[in-house]
Amino acid sequence: ILRNIVQEMTTYFSQSDMGVEQRGTDSFFTHSDRGKWFSVRKKTYGLRVIYGEPSGADIPSSRDGVHVFLSLGTIPAEERERLKRNRIMWVEIARKERSSYSNDLGDEVLLFLKRYGVRTVRA
Repeated sequence: ILRNIVQEMTTYFSQSDMGVEQRGTDSFFTHSDRGKWFSVRKKTYGLRVIYGEPSGADIPSSRDGVHVFLSLGTIPAEERERLKRNRIMWVEIARKERSSYSNDLGDEVLLFLKRYGVRTVRA
């Protein structure tokens, strides 16, 4: 079910004039915004989704360009701390929890998950 939700979300983002790029298991979404004086600013956010229990290698680091980590399985406490230090928002569906840190892509992911009845609390 989560795969279908993520696929639908990716389609929705691409139809909303966001650039979508797949690199391995990570998805990158680029949003263009008109700034002052007719300039265009582009911001790219990375999303990593794990459809089972995450292993240490699945957890993104700051070098990966990932801003949101979505996991169907349980994220261990020490990995949550590492994500927090790297300012990567995480969402764990198993315990219906999310990080206290958020960003634009993470907020959009949470709104999309709410359409399917997935609610989370800040941990």
